[in-house]
Amino acid sequence: MNGNPNTNQGGVTYIPAISTGALFINGKRLRDTIQELISEDQFEQTEITELKLLVQYLNTSGLSSEWIVDNNNKNQDLKTSIENILTKLANINTTELSQTSTLTNDNRNSVLKTAIDALITKLTNINTSGLTLESVLTDDNRNSVLKTRIDGNDGTLTTLNNKTRYITESVAGSNTANPKTPNSLIVSTNTVGIDKSDLRLVSGLSVI
Repeated sequence: MNGNPNTNQGGVTYIPAISTGALFINGKRLRDTIQELISEDQFEQTEITELKLLVQYLNTSGLSSEWIVDNNNKNQDLKTSIENILTKLANINTTELSQTSTLTNDNRNSVLKTAIDALITKLTNINTSGLTLESVLTDDNRNSVLKTRIDGNDGTLTTLNNKTRYITESVAGSNTANPKTPNSLIVSTNTVGIDKSDLRLVSGLSVI
């Protein structure tokens, strides 16, 4: 060893020149300490290389804010979510759509199915096999309105039946025929208890 060691107030010893086969620092050869430092530096370089491989295909030029990767949005979870969406969309055919179809709470499948089932129940007993023309349902001809009108005319129909039950035929005459023909009213008197003298016109003239 050449030169005199010099220890400062901080406890650090400076050795101007040294020549020794094995220098120990804190009980460990200096050569081993240097080798460990080299190994650690190589390990850090390996990590840097891995990071370069990771980001070489990562394009962040479109980001305008911080991009945070966590356990909920890592690639594996995103891939699983996308596959689930693709499975749900596999049987949805939108090729016939010419306008945007907006899905809401009111038109989702379960709501539409309930409404359709209710309509099928109402239509079950409606038989349209006898129709040859279009049947238009309006407020004026719906069942409740027609029933009210029929119920209201039941009494009128009974009265009309009483007045016309003995008339078997009525024929309208013609003033343009040659010879002219009169109006005629044929009344059947072949009913038990009815006599010709009981039949009369409303004007009071007797029918003989």
